[in-house]
Amino acid sequence: MSPNLEDKVDQMLQAMLDYDLVVVDDCLQELFGGASPLASKSDLYDLIIRITSKLHADLLQMNENLYEILGWDQAHSSVLFQFETMQDIVSWLRRRFFELSELLYLKKQRQKRKLIDNITGYVEERLNGKVTLNEVAAHFNFTPNYLGQLFKQETGTLFSDYLIQLRMKRACELLLDPSLKIYEIAERIGYKNIIYFNRQFKETMQMSPGDYRKKHRV
Repeated sequence: MSPNLEDKVDQMLQAMLDYDLVVVDDCLQELFGGASPLASKSDLYDLIIRITSKLHADLLQMNENLYEILGWDQAHSSVLFQFETMQDIVSWLRRRFFELSELLYLKKQRQKRKLIDNITGYVEERLNGKVTLNEVAAHFNFTPNYLGQLFKQETGTLFSDYLIQLRMKRACELLLDPSLKIYEIAERIGYKNIIYFNRQFKETMQMSPGDYRKKHRV
């Protein structure tokens, strides 16, 4: 496979993962562009095999299987010989690659959602300790910068803001228990400095923890 063709397939695969169908189509046009009625179906078939084999090999590195995703077996390849023009074949490939792009993108989104759920679950279980972006990123084998960007992208909230909101929500729940002192509540949600806890609670809830407790006294 020529370096140019390999680079183009790499570009097309990335576009599939990003669900950028315009770039997928552009790559197909560049890979197959310029031909009219086919001079040699065999040469074209060989080119398609090289492209799909490269895609399949790259996807295997991601624990994906091109043929399983598309339900594509040898019988599907024979359909290529029914077409008369390059345009017909490219149109068929375009439909299949658009389908592949959609399936890969949806799976990628589900994986991201699952990762975010795992992260939030991990944080909730350790709320009484010193939870930081660095510590969470290390646990999930990501850099803090990547995890912070991913969290913001998927939730619309900065990790630091999410952590504050979660702690304040837990604090509000604990304040309903009159047997708990405010400093005990602060410690239970990871605050060692009671003054800092009071200040952050007031900034978030627009009232002090004591006033919140009085307002919601049963």
